[in-house]
Amino acid sequence: MSSVDERQSFMEKLDEVQEWLYTDGEEATATEFQERLNSLTDIGDPIVFWLFKAGRNINLGFQKKELMSSWAIKTSSKLD
Repeated sequence: MSSVDERQSFMEKLDEVQEWLYTDGEEATATEFQERLNSLTDIGDPIVFWLFKAGRNINLGFQKKELMSSWAIKTSSKLD
């Protein structure tokens, strides 16, 4: 997980690159675009990975809860 300072820094970097796109970026080379993209993905990819992993864990938690509930219903019906 990222700290507040890391998130703030990333947001500032995103704003900076967006501003660049609409000014100097209009005449930039492909290499310059790639460098800007790399600077963002170096920071953003770990965040996206963490969010994906956290989302998977949440889904697995819900699935586990549903499965346990299903087992409880089946077990209680067999006891009756």
